[in-house]
Amino acid sequence: MKYTQEVSIKKSTLNQIKKNFQEPTFIKFLIIGQPVKILKWEGIKNNMEAQFKIWLFKWHKMSVYHSDFESSNNSFEFKDHGKILPFGLISWLHIHRIYKKNELIIIKDELNFKHKNNFLGIFIYPIMVFPIVIRKILYPVYFKFLKK
Repeated sequence: MKYTQEVSIKKSTLNQIKKNFQEPTFIKFLIIGQPVKILKWEGIKNNMEAQFKIWLFKWHKMSVYHSDFESSNNSFEFKDHGKILPFGLISWLHIHRIYKKNELIIIKDELNFKHKNNFLGIFIYPIMVFPIVIRKILYPVYFKFLKK
């Protein structure tokens, strides 16, 4: 199952956004008001790990490791790969691409995951995609008012 979105950020620099993507306070902001707890956050560079608990009738653990971190003057990107997955998921790949486009910074999220049962996966899809969709609001708010 796939989901892709792009969010435009005004009046920020690529370096500001890159710095914030590595900060636990930014990650905590992205999950605000959601049934998610951060257990561990190492950063976004290769082989760094993130662990979470997600609530759906009980707490479920999710763990990802980061790979393919690349950075240049015009962009940076990295991937999250599922390590421990909840709800019957058997694969998880979240590609983060952040790049300059004219006077804007574009944050692109590409999500691709698979459930062991295609039918049940339809019901899990909105649960797993919602935390990404809400970033359409959270990214601009954070980088307008709260960025470091």
